[in-house]
Amino acid sequence: MALLPKTLSIQTRLIAGMALAASTLVVLVGWFWTAREERALSQALEARADRTAQLVARGFAGPIWNLDTAAIGNLLEAVMADPEVHEVEISALGVGTEPMRRRRAQAEPLRESLERRVDIQHQAAPQSKPVPVGQAHLVFTRDPVRAALNQTRLMVASLLAAVLAAIIITSYWLVHRLVARPVAAL
Repeated sequence: MALLPKTLSIQTRLIAGMALAASTLVVLVGWFWTAREERALSQALEARADRTAQLVARGFAGPIWNLDTAAIGNLLEAVMADPEVHEVEISALGVGTEPMRRRRAQAEPLRESLERRVDIQHQAAPQSKPVPVGQAHLVFTRDPVRAALNQTRLMVASLLAAVLAAIIITSYWLVHRLVARPVAAL
């Protein structure tokens, strides 16, 4: 206990030592827990981004091949309904026609992003060779991951405060009852 001045009572030093040990343990566990949570949430977002990109590649192939702009618009709105999708852009190659580009984006600014590009290929029959008809560019926001991490950090901070309060109150009572009283009686 060289960190504490010598003028503090033994009771205060014991309580401070126990509080420091418990706080260090809670902070380390909280740091590990938060890092693990961030890794898991980021991996889950990447997996969802990959699945969404593949669904977009398959879902837009027919409407682009058939030049169905109404279906393309409806599919763009459906993709944008996902809260993690910040922007989607479809570029059709325009085989025999003008190239087509359709884009939808959220209004709020993007802080951190995850991007996926995927080729869109149309396959007319199961045995036929796929024909490239366009490309999709998706931008995902990491805001839901950040919000979940902030909640985890808040929970860890609350846990730290609760553990500290419990340690201080309990150790004060125990030290007073088991050490201070008997020493005063002597």
